[in-house]
Amino acid sequence: MSEPISVKKAAHIHRIVRHIGLQWALASVLVLVTSLFLFPPDHFLARWITPYATHWMFFCLATGIVFMFLDVNRILYLSFGCAGLLALLLQYSFNPSIALAREAGDRSFSLLFVNPAQSQDRPAETIDKILAYAADVVVMEDFNSDWNVHSLRLTEQYPYFQKMIREDSLGKAIFSARRILSTYGPEFGGIPALLCQIRYNDTLALNLGACSSRPPLAVDDYGRLSGFLDSLASMIQPLHGPVLMAIHLNIEPWSRELRSFKARTGLVSSRRESNEGMDEKSVLSIFSSPGGEILFNRQVECSHFSVFTDSGRNPIGIFGKYQFRRE
Repeated sequence: MSEPISVKKAAHIHRIVRHIGLQWALASVLVLVTSLFLFPPDHFLARWITPYATHWMFFCLATGIVFMFLDVNRILYLSFGCAGLLALLLQYSFNPSIALAREAGDRSFSLLFVNPAQSQDRPAETIDKILAYAADVVVMEDFNSDWNVHSLRLTEQYPYFQKMIREDSLGKAIFSARRILSTYGPEFGGIPALLCQIRYNDTLALNLGACSSRPPLAVDDYGRLSGFLDSLASMIQPLHGPVLMAIHLNIEPWSRELRSFKARTGLVSSRRESNEGMDEKSVLSIFSSPGGEILFNRQVECSHFSVFTDSGRNPIGIFGKYQFRRE
């Protein structure tokens, strides 16, 4: 009788050990993958999984719910902890404000950041819609010689402008209803930027910038983009007064490069979530990664944000209203 009992005990112990081993394996995977999102190493694999931060957060949440019903507290707490850390990462990658600021007309300023090449409308219809928004400043990306011709109609409403005409996707232009005091077009690592200072009134000037880059496809591309943002940050840091940056870098808002850039410059996003400003939202839209972004420093607050679309509801830009904080 003693031998069958010992065999049964051995099998039971084996099942316990195997069960604990699976728990430790799952716990290791949860911690490792979550760490790759929070502290991404300089490796292409970590860059490749960056767009799936929201997916992984919901996976951790679902894992915690499953193990809650299985009464495995170790995995339950660990899964919910990983989901909470990722939620904080996503929250502070966007605008952490609960509500937008109340608009004050005497200190307001509006900006339209648009890529007209993505519009499915005719160029004349796209220009009509841009003019209808009546923004104080219009920033256009992917600005080539064709759109230079189409944009001539904008000069009636925007007599002050600066253009960087290129036949690749890195061209850009700034059209302003207010006087442009100075302009600078630096280029770092083959990525150009367009910076200018716009006169708001007799005592206040606005620092405005526009930059875009191609989608990074290799580790070297991320290195060049990181070097570009470091150089751009060193130019923005000494600026005095309000700062607005219209950027489209083809990386996620929670990527390491953009987080480092925001931390150095003190700029924050206009979006409060990935689908902020979209008219048509779905359940799956929470997994979308926004394209262009408008960043502003702490001397500015955002009072309105929306997505600019063509007649077919295809997003081609973003529109924001801002106001300067009182001293």
